[in-house]
Amino acid sequence: MIPPARLRDIVVVGGGAVGWMAAAALASFAAKGTRITVIAFAVEEPDAQTAMATHKGFHSLLGVEEHGMLAASAGTMRLGALFTDIDGRTYSHGFGDFGLDLDGIALYQMWLRARAAGEAPRVIGDIDDYNLAMVAGKMGRFARPIGENRAMIDYGYHFDTVRYGAFLKDHATSLGVDCQASEVVDVARDAESGAIVSLALADGRTIMGDLFVDCSGAPAVLAEKALGTGFEDWSALLPCNRAVWVNAAALADLPPLSAVGVQPPGWHRRLPLQRQTSHDLSFDAGRTSDEAAIALLNRLAGAGTDGPLFTARRMGRRHSPWAYNCVALGSAAAAIEPVEASELDLARAGIMTLLSLMPDRGPMLAEANEFERVMAQETAEQRDFALLHQVVIENGEPVLRIAGERSALPDSLAHRIALFRGRGRLLPGSGPWSPGDWLAVMLGRGIIPASWDPLADDIEPARARQNFLRLATLFRQSAETMPRHADYIAHHCPAQSSSAPRA
Repeated sequence: MIPPARLRDIVVVGGGAVGWMAAAALASFAAKGTRITVIAFAVEEPDAQTAMATHKGFHSLLGVEEHGMLAASAGTMRLGALFTDIDGRTYSHGFGDFGLDLDGIALYQMWLRARAAGEAPRVIGDIDDYNLAMVAGKMGRFARPIGENRAMIDYGYHFDTVRYGAFLKDHATSLGVDCQASEVVDVARDAESGAIVSLALADGRTIMGDLFVDCSGAPAVLAEKALGTGFEDWSALLPCNRAVWVNAAALADLPPLSAVGVQPPGWHRRLPLQRQTSHDLSFDAGRTSDEAAIALLNRLAGAGTDGPLFTARRMGRRHSPWAYNCVALGSAAAAIEPVEASELDLARAGIMTLLSLMPDRGPMLAEANEFERVMAQETAEQRDFALLHQVVIENGEPVLRIAGERSALPDSLAHRIALFRGRGRLLPGSGPWSPGDWLAVMLGRGIIPASWDPLADDIEPARARQNFLRLATLFRQSAETMPRHADYIAHHCPAQSSSAPRA
């Protein structure tokens, strides 16, 4: 066997939140003696972002204390999201499981059977009554899950992107990461292998590296401009290629839920932060002008707004997110309309996959191929979950309605929906979203199974009804004992008085 030739220098290109996420993770897990350098320059990024529940594990791996992070980023907890579709119908997506199994039978299967039998809603309740995160979220309450609640409630975050990036920068530099404030003006590649050898900076310096990580945002200055790795365009399915942000006053009750609504131009989101409420509108620049988007968003956000801040994204994913010795992360690798997940979620998935495949200075083709396989699955599932919010039932069949036009479902999403419409089957949780997440949105979009798991018939209806009542009461009482989310934040992690500079 040949001893590995350890990486000597890893260079991260881009100084936004994604770049500092990558730098902090690499500094924590790269081999001893590996130098991590960030070429920090302004990266176009959203004003505020959400993070999925799996972000907690990422912070834990980095040794980041949750309350300190939220104080620095003026962030809040996120128990899920409330949705309003184009017709004004509302539905919810709470994080965590739905109820508890009874004799190995999932609660939602018994709920489907009771619903089909015509049992009154006051008896079996709404499916959200059995999701502790949504019960607490609608009450405006929050507490970290402990004991039995660990399996029943989960949460993510709302972040101020600039402040979150500044927090991670401080964390990464405390671990020895070197920050070089400049821009890349040229890329030198090895004539034989094609790998990147060095970067020429605007200030005249040259930075050598063994592994390069492209966190430069949508321009992808290494992956696209230098290496030309190509892009799989999803704009036919995800046409919202531009977004605008404005900030309104902070909400007094500080709800631990995102709010998402469909507007004629696209998606409107309201993200409650400690210092302000961030409103953004994602839209198709070919159909809606910037002026019209700003006017609509200002009406939705109300008085006292500041901004606007625009970002542009082409929806889709890079064909080869790991090419030669360059790995693309965040929007340099993929972009998906932020209906549920964000650039931070895509970046975290890429970072964790990179850490699991950390190469040496030898050939990286096998690692690159596996990275591409994993991230193709990740991004496809994120795309499908975003598209699920645009599924409608027409003439008894599920179809996509995008910008008022009918579109075909991707095969992968059509397969999921077909399984669920039969007997309520959900695919095992192998990707970014759990079966409970898919269940919440499937039912929210009016996708109702024709039948249920036949094993649910082994549970006596009276026993099932008692279980519904017991769990609904337990969850309501559990939520009522939690502090108000605003009080929790004020007590544990109030926003720091200092503020990061806005771009």
